[in-house]
Amino acid sequence: MDVKERDQDKNAKKRVQAMVDGDTVKAAHLVLDQLGVPTSMLINALYKRVVAEQRIPFTLALTPEEQVKDQAADLIDEIQKHVPTADKAQFGQWLMDNED
Repeated sequence: MDVKERDQDKNAKKRVQAMVDGDTVKAAHLVLDQLGVPTSMLINALYKRVVAEQRIPFTLALTPEEQVKDQAADLIDEIQKHVPTADKAQFGQWLMDNED
């Protein structure tokens, strides 16, 4: 293999695979289809921005709504540790009985 062949091999397209939640894939494909952007074009654009900026080009943080949902889930988990039952009717009664 000569130098020219090795250089061409370095620039050959590579397959990138990732496990992504099915609902997220469907929702993203709907948006991408409306925009007329193939998935591979989006991935290529993301990779190029990462290389150009030497960082992830957006903030990886929960939205305020996601933060509230996480806090609510944590609170529910904590309450369930102290509630005698998971039955909705009995839980409602437990809440009424334990009002301050």
